Amino acid sequence: MRERDTLGIKNAARFAIQPNMWGYCGEDESQEILRDFVTEKSDNDKLVKETLQTQGFPHLNAFLETIASLCDLDAYDNQAVMSYWIGTFLTESIGQDNKDTLVKIYGEKISQPFAKQLAEKLPDKIYLTHLSQVALIAAEGYDQEEKTKLINHCMVACGKLISFDLEKRVATVKRDVLRKNDENGYSVVAGKQTVKIDSDLTPDLRLGDEIAVHLGYLAAKLRSDQAEKLRYWTRKVAAVI
Repeated sequence: MRERDTLGIKNAARFAIQPNMWGYCGEDESQEILRDFVTEKSDNDKLVKETLQTQGFPHLNAFLETIASLCDLDAYDNQAVMSYWIGTFLTESIGQDNKDTLVKIYGEKISQPFAKQLAEKLPDKIYLTHLSQVALIAAEGYDQEEKTKLINHCMVACGKLISFDLEKRVATVKRDVLRKNDENGYSVVAGKQTVKIDSDLTPDLRLGDEIAVHLGYLAAKLRSDQAEKLRYWTRKVAAVI
């Protein structure tokens, strides 16, 4: 397996750990499999990929397979994975005319009735990012106040570490927060949040680290270029969801 495919599997697993802990995706045994691979206690990339593909992560796979089909990539190529979670040049090149392909693959991953609902509710244009999935699919059907809370809880948000307590395993971050506009879309503002530290995913924390917050946890430390991309795509997608 190519190095970038292995890295893609690791990054897919990294951000799947949080929804699995909450019980949103995957099986109970998925947690140890994903965590051991991300922390390099295991190098069984085939088992991790099989777990992600077959053990209850349909939304992740629907988006990754749509991206891959449009770019002639493996679904777990790191380019496809990071385009979904953070946003990259690939997100831009794919563009927004992806609804039909996404709906078709959702029909294969979940059911045709679910795909039919998506065909009726999704906008004609959609960026293939995790934020789109959260806002347009996972949060669909909630009233606006609850929908905004859910989006901010579930999205992968860029932030900066401003304090932390390793004994209590908590950190305070200044992060991107979505605020509903009076008309279409959302604006992005800064907000403080107390989140949980996952030492497997964010070792060696330092004040000022740029980080990704996901479902109330520190999910990753970000390089400056990754943070820049995540901030850019958060704002670009927020404006049109």
